[in-house]
Amino acid sequence: MASVLPKISRVIVSKPCRKTFSSSARHSNGYNFELSETQKEFQAVARKFTREEIIPAAPYHDRNNEYPKELIKKAWSLGLMNGHIPEYLGGLQQGVFDICLTGEELAYGCTGIFTAVDSSNLGQIPVVIAGTKDQQKKYLGRFLDEPLVAAYAVTEPGAGSDVSGIKTKAVKKGSEWVLNGQKMWITNGGVANWYFVLARTNPDPKCPAGKAFTGFIVERDFPGVTPGRKELNMGQRASDTRGITFEDVVIPQENVLLGEGAGFKIAMSTFDKTRPSVACGATGLAQRCLDEATKYSLERKTFGVPIVYHQAVAFMLADMAIGVETARLAWMKAAWEADQGIRNSLSAAIAKAHASEVANKNASDAVQVFGGAGFNSEYPVEKLMRDAKIFQIYEGTTQIQKIVISRNVLSEIENFANCTMALKTVFVILSVLCFIQAADLGKTAILKKITTILNHIPESEKNDFLRYHLNKGRELMLAQLSDNYPDFDYDLDEDDSILLYKYFATNNLVTDEEVVKKVSNIICWGNKCIDFSDPGVHP
Repeated sequence: MASVLPKISRVIVSKPCRKTFSSSARHSNGYNFELSETQKEFQAVARKFTREEIIPAAPYHDRNNEYPKELIKKAWSLGLMNGHIPEYLGGLQQGVFDICLTGEELAYGCTGIFTAVDSSNLGQIPVVIAGTKDQQKKYLGRFLDEPLVAAYAVTEPGAGSDVSGIKTKAVKKGSEWVLNGQKMWITNGGVANWYFVLARTNPDPKCPAGKAFTGFIVERDFPGVTPGRKELNMGQRASDTRGITFEDVVIPQENVLLGEGAGFKIAMSTFDKTRPSVACGATGLAQRCLDEATKYSLERKTFGVPIVYHQAVAFMLADMAIGVETARLAWMKAAWEADQGIRNSLSAAIAKAHASEVANKNASDAVQVFGGAGFNSEYPVEKLMRDAKIFQIYEGTTQIQKIVISRNVLSEIENFANCTMALKTVFVILSVLCFIQAADLGKTAILKKITTILNHIPESEKNDFLRYHLNKGRELMLAQLSDNYPDFDYDLDEDDSILLYKYFATNNLVTDEEVVKKVSNIICWGNKCIDFSDPGVHP
């Protein structure tokens, strides 16, 4: 009888192994966040600008609730804005990582000013990822010519985290769209050159969010666009936050991004690229809190020594340092994944949630280290504490991030369960093929064969691999049974182990009772008893 096991092994292994790692990658040390010389130069420019320009000016803009127009111009002239604009337009085409690297430096000085810069990026990213060449040339190119900013207009008075609750609507009339509605809490709302606006274009309330909304580029000067007053917020007062009213705003078809119904997808894809940036901003604030608290703890004395030498204070600083380091690594990983083209929804949510919590804890602890002085506006940590809170709210609250994270965790568990069941069935199939060949293999030998096969498959590909080859394996198994036992009658809906046990063990097709017993045990053990959570048997 022709050998079947080598054939099935080749079928299972060949396709996934076409994609292999290079020899250098195979022996790499994993993530490498060592900065290039160019990155170090941009970081140094941002750091110098922050120390010399932002930090001295921040208290004034905070007290007066004033947008930092002159600082925005200087940041633009230094190349610290619009880094993601494509090269073909004359931009730097920087990745998310590079944008975050300079963003953390700016946030160290003032997160309100950082938010003014970062929110312009947020408004532009939909055009970067979904705009046509003509749209990009028209609406991104202008940012290279003069210090303009954009805005991302999605949130409404009654719809923040629940995007499906958006009431702003656009109705198509001929070759144009007419937009009506109101947006709220829009950063750069009163100073933006244009807005990315998400509006409902399918009036059916049962239409899924993925098809109900459309993304538009809406210019500030379009008739019917009316920004409201600048809000006086608890923190980040340098940023310009307003409501915007759209009343019978006529939008040309050429300003639709990607097509009707694609808005929700664009909006969510944007967050995957911008949430690491929010996390880097929170990290910058957390680092500032640590530095201010450390400096003060070395100056302030109690019982004859600087308070830093009291363990209670020293441990607070240690916890703050732990938070900064882990928050930084979190945004770096999320940004790196975005730049590698890896879907980073999970890592971006983790980075945003974690860094936001760290920023708020560090700000609170910094105030505590300062004591009564920390409660006074003459000291910097009072502002830092007010500024920190919004990180837990905008671009998806911490609770929304945890929903995203928990769903991903649940999905991983479900995928693992499906993977385990598929592994069991593959085990059964290989067992049967061994039996058909009269190969005298026990449980250990078969498990070793499966382990060898699966070790060649990247973890991310195992589910698709098993789903595909499970069916292939079953087809081969049934074909072999049909060839060797023409009268074999099978039911595809029956469990494989029950079917095979019933056929071979009860119909006495093999007279050697020991062989029948051995194969029956292997099948039942593989399909029912093997525990793939046991590290002793997991491939």
